[in-house]
Amino acid sequence: MHTRDKLSEFTVAVLFCTLVCAAARPLEATAQHQNTALQSLALSVARVAVNEGALARRADAALVWQVTRNASPTPAGRAAWLASHSARVLGDRPCLRGNCFWTPHLNRAGTAPAGLPTEWTRRAAHRWLDVLAYVDWLVEGDRTTDDPCPITPKTWGCAADRAHAQREGLYPIGCSGTLNDGYTTANHCTLDGRWICAPKLPAVAAATPATRVLSVSQAAGYPHPY
Repeated sequence: MHTRDKLSEFTVAVLFCTLVCAAARPLEATAQHQNTALQSLALSVARVAVNEGALARRADAALVWQVTRNASPTPAGRAAWLASHSARVLGDRPCLRGNCFWTPHLNRAGTAPAGLPTEWTRRAAHRWLDVLAYVDWLVEGDRTTDDPCPITPKTWGCAADRAHAQREGLYPIGCSGTLNDGYTTANHCTLDGRWICAPKLPAVAAATPATRVLSVSQAAGYPHPY
């Protein structure tokens, strides 16, 4: 009787372990899939950030992340938005000039992208890997602490993009520590009841109806010159 009780206890323990392990496998697979999705998103954000000058100023990586994070609540949605927004880096839009000839080929190994001399690995790889590690930290933690803009931008652009952006109804926000600035629509330019975006340039204001404001979807699709 004692032996039979022991066998019964052993059988129950085996069944319990089997059930727990079976339940854990889908959870592990889900976690692994989520980690893969986040790593893929982080690589895309880092590539676009470097395209925008993040090797020189890492804060631009935080700017790209702030815009991308607020484009969708999910990693898949964010990745899709970024691929559409920065199609010359992540999509099939042809590269006409600038960094987009090599930034699509940046990788986690830090080896020289196609089209660049191997000297790039010695001179710039460590800066690329630093940006990538920083973006991994931002994306995997869904962090907002390093956001450079006081309000949520819909896109970003350099000084040369400003007049074009304003003709499209987008206002520069005045983000901190970045080479590029964040842009948003007039109905998002207030913080605590105050207008905080830069005013339109006089020449642009004269050519653009004051009432014209792009929809969020139009603003999100604002094409970047690179």
